[in-house]
Amino acid sequence: MEGGTNHCADGYTGLTTADQCVAYAEYRGLPYVYAFTDIIYPKGCYINNNQLLFNEHPTGSSNGDRRPICEPLSSSWSSTPSGAPTFAPYLVMEGGTNHCADGYTGLTTADQCVAYAEYRGLSYGYAFTDSIQPKGCYINNNQLFFNEHPTGSSNGDRRPICERLSSSWSSSPSAEPTSSPTPTPTSSPTNSPTASPTGRPTSSPTGAPTSSPTAHIQLPGSFKSCPSFMHVTKEDCAAAGLSLGARLRDGILVEGHWNQVSFGCAIPGGHGDIHYNTKTDATNSNGYQPVCKKETVTLSNSLNSCPGSTGIIKEDCAGAGLSEGGSLRSGNLLVEGHWGHVSHGCSIQGNLGDIHYNTRTDVNNDGTYYPVCKK
Repeated sequence: MEGGTNHCADGYTGLTTADQCVAYAEYRGLPYVYAFTDIIYPKGCYINNNQLLFNEHPTGSSNGDRRPICEPLSSSWSSTPSGAPTFAPYLVMEGGTNHCADGYTGLTTADQCVAYAEYRGLSYGYAFTDSIQPKGCYINNNQLFFNEHPTGSSNGDRRPICERLSSSWSSSPSAEPTSSPTPTPTSSPTNSPTASPTGRPTSSPTGAPTSSPTAHIQLPGSFKSCPSFMHVTKEDCAAAGLSLGARLRDGILVEGHWNQVSFGCAIPGGHGDIHYNTKTDATNSNGYQPVCKKETVTLSNSLNSCPGSTGIIKEDCAGAGLSEGGSLRSGNLLVEGHWGHVSHGCSIQGNLGDIHYNTRTDVNNDGTYYPVCKK
């Protein structure tokens, strides 16, 4: 339901036990906090800040953006089936997997992943290609991503999103379902096939396919700018921001020379009006999120470094690693050192996802580290 309500729509009913609320949280891949009793919050199971809670108060009341969780009165879902709960036609796999259960298949396009994110009320990050993340659509930290790598691999708590092979769900359904089938079959079919095809096929295709559009990412508000080689120009800033779900102010890019905004293309708080800041030494005290080009790639853990001139300097490593799905230790720390077993330069530790920068050049990668390089 929408925020500010304390009831379910006609034909739906609330989840009436904490166990149902827990099962729903597990299905959605969201944390369940606790059960409590309080008249000022919605009764039953509700979501707040991407967390599920259960209010045992018999009446409760609407409160801010808190949204009651409801199920159809004729729902086929059960919170207490044998084994795991089932919400047909989707299945969120456990973390540490890179496959779907029998009878299910992964979402195979970024558009499906975007549609699933919108359907579940979760944010969508971006599409990318990385051998060390699960292939296809997966959830991580309550955000959806789409990995175009043909095989991918399991990684930490990242959980693949699957749909039932016989699913009736569509990522692009018609505006509303047909209320009932037509009472009679279509009139008699035509007696003859389509007219003869053209005598010859279309002329030869162009020699090469159209290049893929540039992908863009957002960095956290703690960054003052994008890595130097991932900078978005003013001319490209509006399109880049729009591709990430931000907006133009009255149709115009907001331009200026500010200290409190990250340098270059940026979005306040990850959403809202798209800005372009010309001040190169800005401190970004207001936490604007830099909008950057996705110009990185993660290579095999059998390599000791990036090839040729594709290596990444230490100052750019944190942002580059985040663009490849890595993480900063304790939320903001690049792990730096002089090790013999870690690939030289910028890399991601495969089992933990921490971004590393190794200053040592004569290394023998132990197979745990994946070099992060320029494309």
